[in-house]
Amino acid sequence: MRRITRREKIREEVRKLDAFPKVEPEIQLKTSSGALTTIVVALVILFLVVTEFYYYRTVDIKYEYHVDTDMRRDMAFEIDMTIAMDCKCECAEKKGRESRGFE
Repeated sequence: MRRITRREKIREEVRKLDAFPKVEPEIQLKTSSGALTTIVVALVILFLVVTEFYYYRTVDIKYEYHVDTDMRRDMAFEIDMTIAMDCKCECAEKKGRESRGFE
């Protein structure tokens, strides 16, 4: 007499939980149109899954530009520059009202 393993017990319990009872093979009618429909539906589902995965993996950048309608005469901006090379002559010129020294 063969001993039932734990895995087989679990499989049997899962089979008992099946919500939709299986149709007996004598009742089933297999046709080529049914097979073709199954293949087409499987390919459409596969196509949709693959395209959704590629769409998920792509980066969608949306650029927006706005016109600044505030017409001020001066424009404030700051420049923070690092020059990574040896220079014999380190000089820079800054013109403007708020002339601060370079560090």
